[in-house]
Amino acid sequence: MGILRSLLEQHAANVDLVDDQRRNALHFAARSGYAELFDILASKGLDCNSLDGKGDTVLYYAASSGSCKIVKRLLESCLTVSGNLWSPLHWAYRAANWDAIDLLKDIYSSEDTVETVEPPGLWTPLSIGVFHHNKQLNVSLEKVPTELSALLGSSNIAIDPGLRLVSIGDSKDATTYVEAERHGSFYCDGCLHDIYRPRFHCLVCEDLDFCFMCKPTANKVHPDHAWKIFTWEGGRSVEMDNVVELESAT
Repeated sequence: MGILRSLLEQHAANVDLVDDQRRNALHFAARSGYAELFDILASKGLDCNSLDGKGDTVLYYAASSGSCKIVKRLLESCLTVSGNLWSPLHWAYRAANWDAIDLLKDIYSSEDTVETVEPPGLWTPLSIGVFHHNKQLNVSLEKVPTELSALLGSSNIAIDPGLRLVSIGDSKDATTYVEAERHGSFYCDGCLHDIYRPRFHCLVCEDLDFCFMCKPTANKVHPDHAWKIFTWEGGRSVEMDNVVELESAT
């Protein structure tokens, strides 16, 4: 924290600056999960309701970090507005922190679903957590449904409509993927999480990748960019044949 305090107090660092995705210092502090860091920046007057380029507030970043302390602070003092796609509860399950999930589940629906094209699927908050191999979800049998406990550790199972997990392939031969393999050491430049399964590589920006959760809103922060899709096979990143073109942001 000493470096941050020095930048703020001795070097008059501008806390209002944003990056190319319109994320400010408070967004990043919330995503870091460090409550003290967050409190220092919040005390400088940064707006906890400020939106990034996708339309998400600081709460989404706090939920993504799994920090119960920061989530609680934001719920007490900020608006709980809805973003453009994933809910804070989706991101809390992505981080797999039960305390943060408990704080958010009464505000955001556990039945809220998001449909994606690649990978094709209909995602509830729970299915996001399972897909990303979050074994923290299995720490308490009192909190985890029995059927979920049985699913963790499996590579694929028959479709379970109750969990609404992703269905890949033709309907008669569909397979539901419960856990996805991590895409090597690649991480997402949007949510800052490790990438699982498909990796979307921007053909315009230098060394920029998105995960499948961040890709649907990429046109809002990277308009007119084209993306190459990579999958993870045999311990390496394999380029797929298709290139995804984006429409201009509106």
